[in-house]
Amino acid sequence: MCGITGIFGREPRQEDLESMLEVVKARGPEEKSFKRVEGGWLGHARLAFVNVENNVQPYVDPETGMVISFNGEIYGWEKLNQRHNFGARNDTEVLAKGLYRFGNDFLKELTDSQFAYIAQIPREGGIETIVGRDAYGISPLVFGKTHDGLVAIASTPDALKKVGVKKIKTLPAGTYGKVNDGSIDVQRYYQLPIISPENQKYIDPAIVREMAIQSVVDEIPEQSEILFTAMGGMDSQSITRAVAETTNGNFGGAITVVPWNSENPEKIDGGDYYAAKGMVEMLREKGIKINHYVVQLTPGY
Repeated sequence: MCGITGIFGREPRQEDLESMLEVVKARGPEEKSFKRVEGGWLGHARLAFVNVENNVQPYVDPETGMVISFNGEIYGWEKLNQRHNFGARNDTEVLAKGLYRFGNDFLKELTDSQFAYIAQIPREGGIETIVGRDAYGISPLVFGKTHDGLVAIASTPDALKKVGVKKIKTLPAGTYGKVNDGSIDVQRYYQLPIISPENQKYIDPAIVREMAIQSVVDEIPEQSEILFTAMGGMDSQSITRAVAETTNGNFGGAITVVPWNSENPEKIDGGDYYAAKGMVEMLREKGIKINHYVVQLTPGY
């Protein structure tokens, strides 16, 4: 998980980009960086886990001059690298080189990956500023127009609010877009399967919930004390709750990973801390006590 930001238009301000970057740094607590590009700024808050020594962003391809700020992971990037002879060292470079060589058609090779990106590609007709999002919409990307007509793009809505964007739009799953004259022209490269109305069936949400809970319960080992859950957002809270209620709290415990803040290293209540804590307190009210471990995502960790 990383945070990406970009702002484009007439007289884009570095301070606006930095203010957005400050908001998304919780997604990438290791390092913040930004770069002046054609008609704008690109920013990146880093949480590196693929070839971390050679994966600094925004990335500038030395051969083509293409610039990209990317969040997510390109699964199987090594095979793509070999197939197309990119000579890339990591998934960021594979994405950059693929977009440069094949354009948006390259996204059709990435339908099993998760990503969101903001990039600039040098073309014969000039510099193209582009965005894109994975087929299933796993990695977030939102955009909108500031009061003075700039196009702001970021991983989270709060980053756009920081620069005064009132109407925030989400780049849909399976789409790409080109920044053009203060807006983004969105095109689709992947369509999720659509079930025609006559073939659709109604399923009671309560039944779906019970099926989900049972799928968790079925995975609880007999020695439940060896089982630990990761707990942050709504889905992982639901898993922890199912385990806790089934075992009456007799399992290893729940682990919540929170961002590390270099300015306040002892601070542990960032990220999903309060959301996870709320579930712990709710279980306690029901008479179920669980072990809750909070781990900071320090640079060393």
